[in-house]
Amino acid sequence: HIPAQSGDDEVLRLMGRGYTSERYLRVVASIRERLPDATISGDFIVGCPGESDEAFEKTLDLMDSVVFDACMTAAYSPRPGTPMAHWDGASVAFETLGVELRKLKSVDEARESVHARFKVLAQQKAKANKHDDDAAWDSVVVAKREALEALDRAEKAPPSAFHPLSGVGPAQCPDEVKEERLQRINEKADAHALQRSERYVGRIEPVLVESRNTRVPTQVVGRTR
Repeated sequence: HIPAQSGDDEVLRLMGRGYTSERYLRVVASIRERLPDATISGDFIVGCPGESDEAFEKTLDLMDSVVFDACMTAAYSPRPGTPMAHWDGASVAFETLGVELRKLKSVDEARESVHARFKVLAQQKAKANKHDDDAAWDSVVVAKREALEALDRAEKAPPSAFHPLSGVGPAQCPDEVKEERLQRINEKADAHALQRSERYVGRIEPVLVESRNTRVPTQVVGRTR
């Protein structure tokens, strides 16, 4: 059993998983090279904050690359005490300004970066002197306000064992999107499980019997090689 959670590297980073989809596939390839008939199962969570349509498609692609014998799937639900549960989409404001939160170490440093980037963008607008970019500039002004408000919330939040800025992240995924993605991933998981099970048709498998089935005494429980 090798939990994957997602096939998208950015979603994996947001989850704090510590590996990439490429590394995951290398592990699976290594297992199949040594044990070609190994049964491999995985875990997936869909609808995490920050999971775009493209990111979800990468998860389906990873499933196609592996073809799991079984998958445990779930739609994301906020877990109290975790940064992701409080994400409200404020990270978009920082992206608009060109501030990379992952490189900053404190709320104060993030505030300085927001003000510095806003000053640079204001100077660039003044130098360009283009009135047709007013709408774009308005979005920058709004982004500055939203970024600073997000930092105020982060500063007032209870102390976290995570990064000081880990409470600032992408928006939550709508429930209807979660449901649709969960249905799609389950359909693919079922199809793959059937495909993998069909390899046993017509085969005789030696089984190491370990005990009787406590729920059904007429049955025994064991495992194949």
